[in-house]
Amino acid sequence: MKRILVIIAIAFGIFVFTAPDAWARGRMHEDVAGCHGADCAEFRTYSRAALETVSGEVIEVYEATSQSYRAGLHLLVKTNKETLDVHLGPISYIEGQNFNFEPGDVLEIKGDILNDSQMPTMIATEVTKDNETLTLRYEDGFPLWKASLRQ
Repeated sequence: MKRILVIIAIAFGIFVFTAPDAWARGRMHEDVAGCHGADCAEFRTYSRAALETVSGEVIEVYEATSQSYRAGLHLLVKTNKETLDVHLGPISYIEGQNFNFEPGDVLEIKGDILNDSQMPTMIATEVTKDNETLTLRYEDGFPLWKASLRQ
């Protein structure tokens, strides 16, 4: 009996510490067929119903290198309302589209703003700079750089 209780306690602990980030935050949105697991965690936090367009100036460009689904190129953008941490996507994808960003760039960004951290975060769908638009996600939020996973 004691062994069973220990096994149950261990199983419960594993479940609690491995719950998906989106589920833990209570922010799971629509899913796309063929999008499952860690590769699509970012997509599950995206809500096309909540899309906003903002304009602002880049104050910092940085790469998030954690194992998180928000790893990749980020911009800190100062709008007339707030400073946003804008998640774009993998640097290799952005460079492959011949786009680069620098402090001082003035951008128009379309995406979903998440208020789940210390600073509001935007999952960008499109970024326009100097009349050139970088498209990062399909209309439903699925990342273009993961198009091969889409069925």
